[in-house]
Amino acid sequence: MTEKHVHHGRSSKDILSAGEVLKATGLKMGDTFLDAGSGDGYISIEASNIVGDSGKIFALDVYPESIEILKKDIEKRDLNNIEPIVADIIDTIPLEENSIDNVLLANVLHGFIEGGRS
Repeated sequence: MTEKHVHHGRSSKDILSAGEVLKATGLKMGDTFLDAGSGDGYISIEASNIVGDSGKIFALDVYPESIEILKKDIEKRDLNNIEPIVADIIDTIPLEENSIDNVLLANVLHGFIEGGRS
């Protein structure tokens, strides 16, 4: 059976302020940040401003459509410190061990897969 992402309910954007969330994480200039389950990357974009050119953002999401939206936003904003990656973080996180200073996994249960996993 083919899996299909179905969004249920409001987006994280509707209920979480990226700035407030990142402030609470202690993210700072020069950090390497993992936005796990980034969706369209609205938190990654905000994090990009905080870590600056000396920092790095890895935005991982299982849905290629979400990563494509983020890629277009990155290009439009001419950002060089965000790396969008299609990845299923349930299986593996495709990054070097001990390469991340700060991680955020926020509100990832608003989308579900129809058809289930095999």
